[in-house]
Amino acid sequence: MKNLCTLFLTLFVASSVWAYDFLIDGIAYNIVNANEVAVASNDDYEIQQSRYSGDIVIPSSVMYNGNNYSVTSIGGGSFSYSGVTSITIPNSVTSIGGGAFMYSPLTSITIPDHVTSIGASTFYFCSRLTSITIPNGVTSIGDNAFYNCSSLTSITIPNVVTSIGRSAFAGCSSLTSVTIPNSVTSIGECAFSGCSGLTSVTIPNGVTSIGRETFWGCSGLTSVTIPNGVTSIGNNAFNDCSSLTSITIPNSITSIGDGAFGYCSSLQSVTILSSELELIENDKGETPEIFYGCWNLKEYSGPACALLSGYGDSELFEKITFTSGALDRDGFDFINLSYRTLQEIDLSGIENTEIPDMAFNNCYKLEKVSLPAQLESVGYKSFAGCTALKGISLPASVTKIDNSAFEDCRKMEKILFDGSDLKASTSNLETIGDWAFYNCHNLKSLEIPEGVTSLGDAAFYGCTYLQDLKLPSTLKSMGDNTFALCENLKSMTILAENPPSLYEKSFYNVDHTIPVSVPESSLKAYAETEYWSEFVHYKSADEQGGSTAISEVSNATAVTIVNGQILVNGEAPAFVVTVSGQKIANANLKAGVYFVVVDGETVGVSVR
Repeated sequence: MKNLCTLFLTLFVASSVWAYDFLIDGIAYNIVNANEVAVASNDDYEIQQSRYSGDIVIPSSVMYNGNNYSVTSIGGGSFSYSGVTSITIPNSVTSIGGGAFMYSPLTSITIPDHVTSIGASTFYFCSRLTSITIPNGVTSIGDNAFYNCSSLTSITIPNVVTSIGRSAFAGCSSLTSVTIPNSVTSIGECAFSGCSGLTSVTIPNGVTSIGRETFWGCSGLTSVTIPNGVTSIGNNAFNDCSSLTSITIPNSITSIGDGAFGYCSSLQSVTILSSELELIENDKGETPEIFYGCWNLKEYSGPACALLSGYGDSELFEKITFTSGALDRDGFDFINLSYRTLQEIDLSGIENTEIPDMAFNNCYKLEKVSLPAQLESVGYKSFAGCTALKGISLPASVTKIDNSAFEDCRKMEKILFDGSDLKASTSNLETIGDWAFYNCHNLKSLEIPEGVTSLGDAAFYGCTYLQDLKLPSTLKSMGDNTFALCENLKSMTILAENPPSLYEKSFYNVDHTIPVSVPESSLKAYAETEYWSEFVHYKSADEQGGSTAISEVSNATAVTIVNGQILVNGEAPAFVVTVSGQKIANANLKAGVYFVVVDGETVGVSVR
C-alpha cells in the first residue's frame, strides 16, 4: 500500500513538474539554441507562487554544463502569479512573452531597449505597478498588455509603436495622461476602457477607426481630438465619458455605433461634419441610440439621424443645425421637448417638404429659424406661441401656411415670402390660413405675394403696429377679422382688379380714411362694393397696377434715372422689381413704379 501511495505521489509530482531544462540561482531556463536560453515559461501557478518572490535579477548570461548561454527572452507566464515585487531585466533580452508578469505584485520594472514587442497580457492585473517606461524599440503593445494596472499613473509610448491591442490599458484607473504617438495606426477595442483618470486624448492622424468601448468609462476625460481620417466610431466607444463637454466629429466619419456617446452627461456641444453617415445597429439589431443619457446636450450640428437615433434624453437644446437627412413626427416631437430652451434651429439641410402641425408650438425662446429650400407647407400651429421669433423667411416653394401657423409670434417684425428682401417676386404661396399671423404685434410692413388667392379669418388680427399693406392682384377673398385691430395702418395698396370678398369685420377698427390705391379701372368697383365702400380715400394706380404713392428716398441724390435705367449711387442694379412682384432687367424701363434696394431698404422709384 505504501508503495502504491509513493507511486501515486511520484506520478502526481511528475505530472505537475515545471518543464524547464535547468535551474540556476532559482531561475528556470529553457535552451533555445547553442548560444541562447529563455527564462522558462510555466503553467503551474502553485509552483510559480512558491518559486519567485521579492526582488529578482535576471543575468545577461548563464553557464550550464560548460556552455555560456545568453539570456535573450522571457517566456510566456514566466513570473505570472508569483510574488515578484521588482525585477531587473538585462539588455540581452529582446522579447517578453505573453502573460510573463500576469497577476504579480510588481511595483516597478525597467524594460531593455532591445525589446521590440510587449505581448498579450504581459502585465495583466499588475495592480501595484506605478510606472513603466516602454523602450524605443517596441513597435506593438499586445492585447491586455497592461490590463487593470490600476496604480499606473503615467506611461510614455514610443514613436515607433504602430498598434495598441485590445484592452491594452483597460482598467488603468490612475493613468492621468497618455500621449499616443502619430506612428500608431491601430487602437484595439476597449484599449483605454475604464481609464477614469485620463483628462484628454489626441488620436493620431493615421488611425482610421475607433473600436467599440475604446474609451468607455473614461469619466475624467474632458476633451478628445478625432482626426480627419477616422471613418468609424464603434459601439459605446466613448460611453460614460461623463466629463466630456464637447466633441467634433470629422467629415471622414461614415459610421457611428450604438451608445457611442451614451451617458456623456456633461456633453453640451456636438458637431458632426459628415453628411454621409450610417448608424451601426446594436447587438440586438435595434436602432442605435448614439447620445442616450446626454441630458445636458445644448448645441448640435450634423445629420438628423445621429441626433434623433433613439431620440436621446436631452430637453435642454438651445441651438440645432441639421445638415442632412429628414425628420419624422417623432423627431419633431423630440425637438419640441426643448420648448423652454430652444433659441435657434436651422432646418435648411433636411429633406422635409412640410413642417408638421404643432412642430415648434410654444417654443417661447425661439428667435431664429431657417427652413428647407424645398418646403411646401407650414402646418397648424407649427410656430404658434414662439413669442421671441423676430422674423421668418419662407422659401419660394411654400404653397400653404396653415391655420394659426405663427399665431402669437408677438415679436415678429418681418415676413419674407421668398427669402428675399425684394418682396415676393418668386413666391408660390396660394393660401394663408385662419389666424395664421394672429397677434404678430411688431409687424410693420406686409406685402402678400402674387399667387395668394385667399386670406383666412383673423389671419393678421391684432397686428397693431402694421402701417403699410400691399395685397396681390390674385387675391379673391378675405376672411372675417382678417386685419381686425390693425389700428395703425396708414396706407394700403390692392392690385386685384376685382374687389376681393370681405366680411363686415375684415378691417375692424382700421382707420377707413387711409389712402387706398387700386387699379385705375377698378376705382368705381371698389367704391361701390359692400364693405370696401366704407373706405373713403381711394387713389388711382398706374398702368402697371402699382400705386403712384411711393416711399420717399432718404437721400435724394442716391437714386437717379438715366435713359430708362435706375442708378443707385451711380451704379445700375442688374434687375428691379415691378409693383406686381416680377423681377425684370434694369434697362429701357417704361413709365411706372419700380422697387430697388437703397441702404438696405426697399424703395419705390417712379419712372416718368
